[in-house]
Amino acid sequence: MLRIEHLRITYGNAVEAVRDLSLDVPAGGIVALLGANGAGKSTVLKAISGVLAAEGGRIAGGDIAFEGASLRGIRADDAVRRGIVQVPEGRRLFARLTVAENLSIGGFLRGAAERADTLARILDLFPPLTDKLSRAAGLLSGGEQQMVALGRALMARPRLLMLDEPSLGLAPVITGEIFAALARLRGELGLTILLIEQNASRALALADRATVMEGGRVAASGAAAALAADPMIRAHYLGLSDSGTRRNVREAVALAPRVRWPA
Repeated sequence: MLRIEHLRITYGNAVEAVRDLSLDVPAGGIVALLGANGAGKSTVLKAISGVLAAEGGRIAGGDIAFEGASLRGIRADDAVRRGIVQVPEGRRLFARLTVAENLSIGGFLRGAAERADTLARILDLFPPLTDKLSRAAGLLSGGEQQMVALGRALMARPRLLMLDEPSLGLAPVITGEIFAALARLRGELGLTILLIEQNASRALALADRATVMEGGRVAASGAAAALAADPMIRAHYLGLSDSGTRRNVREAVALAPRVRWPA
């Protein structure tokens, strides 16, 4: 469904944020994009969703294709019309608008019947929102706000859903609910998902495939289960020793300088 080939992205013709990235997201699949802050992950999503130019970035090489059509130079509204919808980092809700109003904004391209049907599905997916539709979104808990942000994206009836750090700032139990909802969306709707997530263990447990970025480049890529079992990934991203026990801070710091990814 989504194919990225030898992508290169720069900011201000000087800063190279992404270098020679290739990535495939098959229809109905879940692909995780992992890496430390500044690795270039969010930049990739911005390029796919058509908001890169607004932040001074540009595609300097390679291509992004969605269902065979190039996305180079696409506007954000055109991306949504094609079925590409992003849940941004930090949720970015309209705090003074109600939950219902925030959700309605996501479905502005859909007819009334479609909006009503999708809203019913969202409330089934996230029951805590049912009695909060008239409440200002800014008054909700962080977990409830993330549910609204995801619901707003779903109102557009996406074919490719992209999420940037959905677990950021959330308690583990709420993170579990969000990831369970993503699994359900793939299982029931066949929704294709591209996920950026710092919680690597959660992401690898959910995804079919994963790509690890470092310094704008691909450091590792493959089946999620294989990466989760890889000693380098376990040590560097999951904080686990070879025996499966969690490393303490001193061990992690001592190991970090010895971690080297393939060129």
